[in-house]
Amino acid sequence: MPRKTITINLSQSVMTHKGLVSIITLQEPLAGDYFALGDPFTIASSPQGNPFYVEEPERIAAYLDRCVIGDVGPDRVATLGLHDAMAIKEGLLSFFRHGGEAAAGSKTQPTNSSSQTSQPSTPAGSAA
Repeated sequence: MPRKTITINLSQSVMTHKGLVSIITLQEPLAGDYFALGDPFTIASSPQGNPFYVEEPERIAAYLDRCVIGDVGPDRVATLGLHDAMAIKEGLLSFFRHGGEAAAGSKTQPTNSSSQTSQPSTPAGSAA
């Protein structure tokens, strides 16, 4: 079965050894990646009992090292602007949210459905 991928359109192109690149493609982590790294976030509860995600930056960076494919290596990803970095992070996290059902294609933002009360929401003040 082919691995799912997510394509992120960059707001600014990045120079690689093959020229300017304006997209980054993430591939779905493998079981070995997941078993080695664990979840890229933990789930905590607010004082009111509402669950929310707490991101684990070191794990997110480790997953990006394994999941970015194509001409843009991790060293070039580190030079991208904040807007693109946040889009790439959200693309990666979408593989893990909602039962691991990330959509293939160019979707970079997770679906937020008010009817799904069992799913933790993104904490206020973080990128979503």
